[in-house]
Amino acid sequence: MEAFEQISKLFLEGKGFAVSENIKFPVKVLTKKLSRPERQTNGYEIDLVAARRDQLLLCSVKSFFGSEGVGANWFRGIAKMPQATLLSRCKLFNDEQVRVGIVNAAMERYGYVKEDIRLVLFVGKFKRREEAAVRNHLLTYDFGAKVDVYSVDDMVDPLVAEGRRGMYRNNPVIMTLRMLTQTGHLK
Repeated sequence: MEAFEQISKLFLEGKGFAVSENIKFPVKVLTKKLSRPERQTNGYEIDLVAARRDQLLLCSVKSFFGSEGVGANWFRGIAKMPQATLLSRCKLFNDEQVRVGIVNAAMERYGYVKEDIRLVLFVGKFKRREEAAVRNHLLTYDFGAKVDVYSVDDMVDPLVAEGRRGMYRNNPVIMTLRMLTQTGHLK
């Protein structure tokens, strides 16, 4: 599991979710054959699947620290200069065929109804001056499921609180937070 996925997982666990990582869902997609229409089953991976009694979250996790960040050009509908390579990074939000297939497969596998399933995007770094546009697009566009967006700013305080809980947890994120607190680097 990637580091930012681990941080996002801990954030969700602090909200009472049981979280699994890197779950593949079989989705039938229409191929680009010119001679005849054909459907092929592909496995699409969801970074984190979080379950609680009342909700199932299908999470895409994008850190992009050390780069320009997640921006508007990653999303169909707001991309000023759409590029297949950028759009493919967020198939859950950009490809309706894939999204519907994943949501349907998740309903079948886990037994949730569509109204209890949410799509979630965790972002480590947004492209400069594009966070509002991305958030607005994801929170208002009809994806067929409700969408939540979390940035590091949304996650820091709950994660620090989780690190201060008295219970021992063998988790590198928790241990890092406790080390920083103990040494006075985190107040």
